Amino acid sequence: MRLSIKNNSDKMTAIFIVCLAVLLVLSLVANSIIGRMAWYFYTTQRTITTPMFYNQPFKTSLVGTDWTFMNMSAMSFVTLRLNVTPETIDGQHKALLGYVDSDLRPALKKLFDVEAQRIKELNISSAFYMEDIHAVPETGDILIRGKLKSNTPTGPLDDALKKYRIRMSYYNGSVQIVNFTELPYEEPKGS
Repeated sequence: MRLSIKNNSDKMTAIFIVCLAVLLVLSLVANSIIGRMAWYFYTTQRTITTPMFYNQPFKTSLVGTDWTFMNMSAMSFVTLRLNVTPETIDGQHKALLGYVDSDLRPALKKLFDVEAQRIKELNISSAFYMEDIHAVPETGDILIRGKLKSNTPTGPLDDALKKYRIRMSYYNGSVQIVNFTELPYEEPKGS
């Protein structure tokens, strides 16, 4: 009788341990699936934003954004670089360099220093009027074309037609300038 109770007790303990092991495995699998889903939804959750002085909403997530946001960022970067006075140029270039990729920063800083020196020496104030902004999704470039109007205390300078290429990257909620170069100006096709 004692032997039968002990065997029965051992059998019940073994069944209980096997059930606990099965529940543990199911719990680990369920937690793994839920964790992956939570991470996926966290990184791909889209936020729609409509900025105050921009007429179109844009969508962002941690891993990407849409072209509306990239266009708005490109216009802001061009404004920081070209709408300057001798008093504001250093601050605007410093703000712009905060968005520049660390590999490009030294070369762009030298270019900005040359631009700033010229603007301060000649006391030039400039304003850039955008005529066209065009995204090239295949390369990730944004092309901006417009007219740069400049003035000195002695009078206005000739208007200059300018074209810029800005390549940006977006990761983890922040935008970074990878390339910001001036291109030869060409009239838009169909003009």
